Amino acid sequence: MDLNKYRRDLRVQRKEVLLNKIFQSKRDKNPLEVIIETENNRKVKENVAKEIGRIGKITHQFKVIPYISIICTGEDAEQIANKIYRKNINRIFEKSFRYTLNTMKSIDLSNKFSIIPIKKDSRAYFRPKENLWNLENIGAYKAHESSTGKGVKIAIIDTGIDYSHNEVSRNFTKKKGYNFIKDNDDPFDDYGHVTHVAGIAAGKNCGVAPDATLYAVKVLDSNGSGSDATVAAGIEWALLNNVDVASMSLGGPTASRALEDMCRIASQKDLLLVAAAGNDGYGPEYPAAFGDYVIAVAAVDRYNNHASFSNIWETNDISAPGVGIYSSYPGGEYRIWDGTSMATPHISGALGLLISKTKKPNLAEEVMYKTAKRLESSEPYDNSWVFGAGLVRADNMLKNASYKGKINDILRRKNKNYNNILKDAGKIAWKIIW
Repeated sequence: MDLNKYRRDLRVQRKEVLLNKIFQSKRDKNPLEVIIETENNRKVKENVAKEIGRIGKITHQFKVIPYISIICTGEDAEQIANKIYRKNINRIFEKSFRYTLNTMKSIDLSNKFSIIPIKKDSRAYFRPKENLWNLENIGAYKAHESSTGKGVKIAIIDTGIDYSHNEVSRNFTKKKGYNFIKDNDDPFDDYGHVTHVAGIAAGKNCGVAPDATLYAVKVLDSNGSGSDATVAAGIEWALLNNVDVASMSLGGPTASRALEDMCRIASQKDLLLVAAAGNDGYGPEYPAAFGDYVIAVAAVDRYNNHASFSNIWETNDISAPGVGIYSSYPGGEYRIWDGTSMATPHISGALGLLISKTKKPNLAEEVMYKTAKRLESSEPYDNSWVFGAGLVRADNMLKNASYKGKINDILRRKNKNYNNILKDAGKIAWKIIW
């Protein structure tokens, strides 16, 4: 992956998306949400928030990154953008904000994020005594002989979870998570998507890591929609609450600098970010496509074939089952669904098993890539674009828990461009939105 070209293209895309949305906002007289980067100074950020709070509603004032999100008119967003892009600016506006405008470094649209659309199959009956094919295929039952994920914290960042469901209720503590849509401590699932995801990650019958502690971080509303500012806030919550793995079965076609920087910092602090590669068949889906900082999960069927809907893209890291997956659904029910949304929690759970045993999250990715089962594709693309390192094998991860590899922890901390190196290392060793 040419990281320099990727970043140039994304910068251009961000600017085009912002200017188009500003035009639409002015035309339709509808407000929009933008994310403003300030100087990396707490006092400066507070002053900017206080000043721009006069033109709109502050939605997020981030703690670990120097960004503020605000809902304002297209006209006001345009003036800020003009100042940052060194274009003509209304003199009255400039005079009103002369001190804070000079401390603003960038402005992006807070892009729409949503659950990744999936194929919804039929209602399923509860079947606790049956081994599930998806857990068999990744060696989860064998892995449970060594680890069940006890002591590991997994945050599901999405639409919330039905934490009263018998499948996952025992995975919750008094602190259930957080609801960024209603700004309260009750992240209950009012859509249905993530209760299914949570069951795959840590359900007592359906889950990869049945003894892991779950947190529901609700960043999408009852329609399955949200913004990348809110997704960034969800990641920040996971980071500040010492979560081990953050699982995201959501995405959008582009993303802000704020979200990318949040992912970068979270990754540097050993919060493992896992995201669905997307269900459009080809192309990038963010945050999965950030590459360096996020584990992008592709989907396979029960025969380990590429799922036709699973995005093929150069940032794919690993594959997991995502076709015909049985799991929990709000109201005590169960469903069978397809999607990279379903593949993603398999990876989150597998990483949870390993971290529970080793207490070394900084080596978890290295072990996962090294022990993945190599897969071959008939698609006209490199196998790594289709499957990443291959099919995750939780049992092999636990067997190789003491693996150190050539890429040590010091290199990992200094060089966050390690994902592609690790995938290549895994291949040499062998020679996961709706």
